[in-house]
Amino acid sequence: MRILILNGREHYWRHPQASPCLMLMMMHSKKLMYSLNSLSFVQMFRYFPFLFILTLQLVINLHMFCHFSLQDTWVYFRDVDTAKNVMFTLGFVKFDDKTTAWDGQTGPSNELIRLIRRYCKGRKHLIVQSADIKVIIEEKLNVKCSYDKNVVDELVWGMKNVLREFILQEKYNVTREYRCLPVSKGLKQCLKDHLINLSTTELDANFIPKIGLLHYLNITLKQVPRMLRESYGDHVCRIGEHIKSNSMYARVLARILVPELAPEYDFCKMLSPDLALKIQEADKSATKYRDEQLTMHDREIIMGALSILLSVPKQRDDIMICVKLMEAEMCTRLMLLEDPHEKFVRVPTNLKHSTFRRTLLETPSGFAIFDVNEDVFRWPRHMWVRFIDAREARQVVLALGFVNVKDNSIAQNSYDGPGQELSSLILNLCGHDTKLIVQDDAHRGKTC
Repeated sequence: MRILILNGREHYWRHPQASPCLMLMMMHSKKLMYSLNSLSFVQMFRYFPFLFILTLQLVINLHMFCHFSLQDTWVYFRDVDTAKNVMFTLGFVKFDDKTTAWDGQTGPSNELIRLIRRYCKGRKHLIVQSADIKVIIEEKLNVKCSYDKNVVDELVWGMKNVLREFILQEKYNVTREYRCLPVSKGLKQCLKDHLINLSTTELDANFIPKIGLLHYLNITLKQVPRMLRESYGDHVCRIGEHIKSNSMYARVLARILVPELAPEYDFCKMLSPDLALKIQEADKSATKYRDEQLTMHDREIIMGALSILLSVPKQRDDIMICVKLMEAEMCTRLMLLEDPHEKFVRVPTNLKHSTFRRTLLETPSGFAIFDVNEDVFRWPRHMWVRFIDAREARQVVLALGFVNVKDNSIAQNSYDGPGQELSSLILNLCGHDTKLIVQDDAHRGKTC
């Protein structure tokens, strides 16, 4: 299966050599479901190399850009539409008393045995939720099973999150607690990375698809430029070592290797004279590789990456703002629910149509980047009023990212500028045309 990103959403088509693997999962309301799981990540091969090569349907990004980790499994189950591209239901058996479906000593009931045998013929492997179930099914039914807690926990969370749309009989039985627990470690880490001050049990059905899409686009924006630099850097005199901006590097690479398709850029105006000269030298040295070795597939990869790196950052930023606004609204509602007698708190619905200025702040242990509502800057002398407490500040400030910098490598007496982690944060959240507000001229000289 391949993925094409259009307007911030993935569009899938089936890989001709894809094959499925199966998942046995115990449902909430005394029922059992047997489903086809076509979720896949290349990294899963580390756990079941033989199993997944034979039976796992691959989900591959366009041009094989992205390789997701197991911790990112939840992204493919963030909403029903996305999950339908990687999973569908094969069978369902209802048990009024779930204890009759499975006996710890004798194993599955006759109905469950028939269901398993019906869909587990040939080389298909059944993913199960515990090591005990694996042993019993393999001994009693002679069906090959696999169990890995790291895989299963993330997979179970994802399937439970979208269960109500796959098993209609369960639509009104899925509670918030059932859907959220056990917690997805990947989702939990994502909330931490994006400074979301909400627990996974407080997230509503509209928030998870948004944060999932944001995480997907962030992974894409990290892996696409890495792939470009690793695959083609040697053929352009390692010019990327002098270009930190990924979008600018994609422009330069496309002009050097695919000049017949890439837009024309005046690098003499866009970059320093020294760097523009290095680009000309790289262009000359790449002539033989471009004319004799560069394939049509390579050209497709380079132009596809250029398209992604020029369009996806804007989509990512829009979704990121939407996520932070949703967080602010949910936090406001939760505060009112916790203390209904508290004084009225303004709901930040007006922020949906606001513009923001991106700001870098030095914190006690590192640096953070915020979006500050444009309204704050209208009355500079009275700006402090909007920051008198956290509740008021939430109406005008959105926390976007944070990095812990032990030695504060961007200190005023530093000539090296920001360290690698801080540079990555700034470049990730501040595109080539983004203006970043900094605290003083020393910071400005090092970051801007």
